[in-house]
Amino acid sequence: MASFLKRASSKKGIPAGTPIYVGKTEPLPTEVTLIQYEGKISTITKLSLDTIEEQIKQHMPETGGWIQVAGLQNVDVIQKIGELLDINPLTIEDVLHTAQRAKIDFFQHYAYLVLSAAKTSTTTLKMTAFEQVSVIIKGNILVTFQESHDPLIEHMQVYIDHFWSKSLVVDMGRLVYLLIDMIIDDYFAVIEHKAAVLEEIEEEIIGKEDIKPENLYKIKRDILHLRKHVMNLRVVINLMIHEHQTFMKTINKVYLNDLRDHLTVILDSIEINRELNQSILETYISSLEIKINDAMRLLTVFASIFIPLNFITSYYGMNFNLPELKWQHGALFAGSIMFLVVVGLLSFYRKKKWI
Repeated sequence: MASFLKRASSKKGIPAGTPIYVGKTEPLPTEVTLIQYEGKISTITKLSLDTIEEQIKQHMPETGGWIQVAGLQNVDVIQKIGELLDINPLTIEDVLHTAQRAKIDFFQHYAYLVLSAAKTSTTTLKMTAFEQVSVIIKGNILVTFQESHDPLIEHMQVYIDHFWSKSLVVDMGRLVYLLIDMIIDDYFAVIEHKAAVLEEIEEEIIGKEDIKPENLYKIKRDILHLRKHVMNLRVVINLMIHEHQTFMKTINKVYLNDLRDHLTVILDSIEINRELNQSILETYISSLEIKINDAMRLLTVFASIFIPLNFITSYYGMNFNLPELKWQHGALFAGSIMFLVVVGLLSFYRKKKWI
């Protein structure tokens, strides 16, 4: 069997629950980190993959902890973690299938959450892709699986410090809330960057500067992808609010409602930017049509000028004995007629504002 599959259709014939990585690119090496929180102190421990089960049992306290798995290459390690925590094989299969939509599944003793994190450039905030983050919440144990080695703990530390400043205990439920809040903040950054780029393109069109239409189509595609992930996440938040008594008890519903409100604001911004993108695209196409019409009008003007000139030259080019041909000033007479025709037509077109 291949080490990874690029398409879900390639799994045809493979039994359900078989752990195999499915993704667009080859998976990165697996790293496992255990983070423990005691009051306002966090302890981070790198775990060896060779004895992963023994180390989790050794370092995991009764108060629980956060197991962070970065990179999905080592399927055996991921499967061992699932077996140690008594996770359904179908859940492990979904963890390794990185084309999942945002969702939440409730099992008898744990909940499985799938999130889509926007990967952005640290300098330009330009969105490069979406990364699947799988989350398993089992009592006081939190397990996260991500495709890249981007350390979640470093990005979330700002949010965790805010909770500590409010004298709130960081437990697994609040960690899930902070993780979702961080992902939503990244969505805000992405849509604000898209809006700024659209404004620049709009100013270029108004200034009659040349633009690259492929940028508009790329923005349109990115906005559609972002809209899909935001709508799916809003469904997840609604389910979390509905199942509040059995899931994330330590988080007040007000926080979950706040997340839902943020997603609604993002959706509104997405719709506005979709319409703006479409309007700019239509304006660009209209400007191209205007340029083509201007070129055609100029060609038509030149053609209409040469039609009478062509008639005059054809008339005097006939093989007949015309009196003008024997006249000493015949050439000057014909040239004067053609000059007057050209001046007259140009004056007429100028008056009509065709040129």
